[in-house]
Amino acid sequence: MFIERFNHIKECFEYNPSTGEGKLLQRDNQEFSGIGDVYDGTIAAIYALDKKTFLQIGTVVVDLSFNDYEFRYTHLNRGKYTNFAITKGIEFITEITYPAWMRRMKNYPIGLGLPEDDEEDFLAYVKYMLEDERRRLPLLNGLSGNS
Repeated sequence: MFIERFNHIKECFEYNPSTGEGKLLQRDNQEFSGIGDVYDGTIAAIYALDKKTFLQIGTVVVDLSFNDYEFRYTHLNRGKYTNFAITKGIEFITEITYPAWMRRMKNYPIGLGLPEDDEEDFLAYVKYMLEDERRRLPLLNGLSGNS
């Protein structure tokens, strides 16, 4: 399957959901099953498979058909790192900590985040899209072909 790379219009992944691994490719005429990005070698992706939509981080897969997951997106260590975590009630599902997108900027701002998080960081975009039903349902239906 092919996954479009978030904010990289010329790149995509040939992605294997059974392993969570992918190969970075130049974008051509591939048909995409989802969107994602790579964080320190770990691919995070939202994709459609068998008329369902999944969020996968590494080898951990979450079926987004169920709306009982919570997504936390937090900047740590004065904005140097970001943590994205998934829980289901009190059950911990997974988390990933990675260098914050702001560190790519020269003289990056020290703080707890910027309004542009969801425009710059795929996992902030995921949280933004999934936390509100008005955004969540069109995203999931569009990816899975259930619109």
